[in-house]
Amino acid sequence: MRWAAYAHPLVGGLVLGLLFFVGSLGLRSRSWPKARAVYLRRHALLGPWVCVAVLSAHVSGLGAVWWARDDLVVASSGHFRTGSVLVLLLLLLFMSQPFMHRAEVRQLHPWIGALALLVAGAHVFFGLQLTR
Repeated sequence: MRWAAYAHPLVGGLVLGLLFFVGSLGLRSRSWPKARAVYLRRHALLGPWVCVAVLSAHVSGLGAVWWARDDLVVASSGHFRTGSVLVLLLLLLFMSQPFMHRAEVRQLHPWIGALALLVAGAHVFFGLQLTR
C-alpha cells in the first residue's frame, strides 16, 4: 500500500487547486461586473463539487496515514486539524447556498470563503512538513 502515501498528496494538490480556482471565480465576480453572472454561475456550479472533493481528500488522507504511514498517528497533526477546519468551512459555505437570497448571508459568504482559502494555505504548509 505504498501508493496510498503518494495518492493523497497528488489528489489533495488537485483538489486544492480546484478550491482556489472556485474561490477566484467568486472574487472575479466582484471585480468584473460585466462578467459577474457568468462567474457566479460557474462558482455556484463548481462549489458543491469542491466541497465533496475536499471531503473525499480528507478521508483519503486518513486512509493514507492508516495504511501507509507507520510513523504518523491518525488525526494528530496540524495538517489533520487544518483539513478538518477546511471541511467544516466548506460545509458551512455549502449549507449557505439555499439562503443566498438573504443580504447577511451574501455578505458573510465571501468572508468565510476567504477564511477557507487561508486555511487551505496553512493546510499545504502543514502537509509539506509531513513529507518524507
